[in-house]
Amino acid sequence: MIAVITDERDVLRSQGQKFAENLEAAGVPTTHRYYAGVMHEFFGASAVLDKAEQAQQEASEHFRRAFAAPTL
Repeated sequence: MIAVITDERDVLRSQGQKFAENLEAAGVPTTHRYYAGVMHEFFGASAVLDKAEQAQQEASEHFRRAFAAPTL
């Protein structure tokens, strides 16, 4: 599963959205999360932005699932 995060005020927003669409069209399991009202590099501003904290939590959960040991 691929996770793509985009935000409102980012010159790369449309490319990120298109990337997520192309992955899905190619059959790659993909989640796309769009954060309105924040700017490029908001992800590292969790000390002052609740949305950054939320994005970091969602990303870390994605990584936990992706790298979890398979169950037998």
